[in-house]
Amino acid sequence: MNLSVLVLKNMFRNKLRFFLTFFSVMVAFLLFGFLSAVQQYYANTGDETGDRRIVTTNRLTITQPVPMVYHSYMAQAEGVEAVSRQSWFGGYFKEVKNKFAHYAVDPESYAKLFPELQISAETLERWESTKDGILVTPGLAANNGWQVGDKIPIQSYIWPSKPNQFTWYFTLVGITEAASMQQERVLMRFDYYEENNLYWEGNVDEILALASPTTDVDQVASNIDDIFVDQRVATRSRPELLFKAQFNKRYEALEQVIVFVTVAVLLTILLVTSNNISTSVKERIGEYSVMQVLGFSPKTIILTIVAEVFTLITVAGMCGLALAKICIEAIAPQFLSFSELQNITINNQSFVTSIALILFISAIGVLAPTLRVRQPQIAQVLRGNK
Repeated sequence: MNLSVLVLKNMFRNKLRFFLTFFSVMVAFLLFGFLSAVQQYYANTGDETGDRRIVTTNRLTITQPVPMVYHSYMAQAEGVEAVSRQSWFGGYFKEVKNKFAHYAVDPESYAKLFPELQISAETLERWESTKDGILVTPGLAANNGWQVGDKIPIQSYIWPSKPNQFTWYFTLVGITEAASMQQERVLMRFDYYEENNLYWEGNVDEILALASPTTDVDQVASNIDDIFVDQRVATRSRPELLFKAQFNKRYEALEQVIVFVTVAVLLTILLVTSNNISTSVKERIGEYSVMQVLGFSPKTIILTIVAEVFTLITVAGMCGLALAKICIEAIAPQFLSFSELQNITINNQSFVTSIALILFISAIGVLAPTLRVRQPQIAQVLRGNK
């Protein structure tokens, strides 16, 4: 007899039990896929230049600005190679739900601090010669159907323009050449922002600095803060990676809840799977005894049970991960308003971890049933005393 046929027939013998177990395992790995994607996103540490970038904000809170004049003082700080500035614009296109990261920046210095944007010299020149010009990343342009030369009305939910209206009008002068960005964004010129902002008062949200390659980034950040320690508005300077990590801590509680729920679900699925397999084996113990009488060894019978469990959990688990990947890729563009989640994806590490989980769940799931089959009392079984 072909053992693979036996495995498949045993698997589908009780169709209701099979589909309920299959669906439970699939949902568990679906949740695991979502959690893994989010965790891997936050584990992304950025590129080499990002390691040298420093973000300077108001010491009290990032929601309060710092004086614009600090920009020139920071350029003279020891260990600083270049400086730039950026302010949060708070823009959305057509509907509030279509929000995105939108900054007012200085084109030339910003391009130097963020080489990963891959802004070509031609695009940079066109941007600097167009006062109302904006630059966007590829994902954002594709999501909204924007093309170079388009006149784009963008609403701000924070800053009204002169004369007291929340719709700003921009010309799309270029799309960055980076294939993908961790944060999709719109970049407008800072001079256009300050000239047309009804309430601009000579402040900026963040001043960015690039530390020299041979200097200690933490020390450079400390040098910057020392300059303004006695000023009316003190500053807090941090490496960009640390700034992002601290900023993302607001999601820690939610992530812990997700981890707890996912672990609880996986443990529940483990118990349910083990119980279902044990019940299934118990129902077939008489058949397994007959198979031994016919010459099948206990190892062969155990192998069919292991193959059945492994096949069920593997197929269900991979279906759950595949479904999670499809769902994430489908809904990710809708998270453009939440810049931290817009490019999450399931990577190879998640699949490797999933394989390890499948092996673990399969091993635990077949432990009790195999112990029952290993040394059956054939005579008692055939007499009906199970």
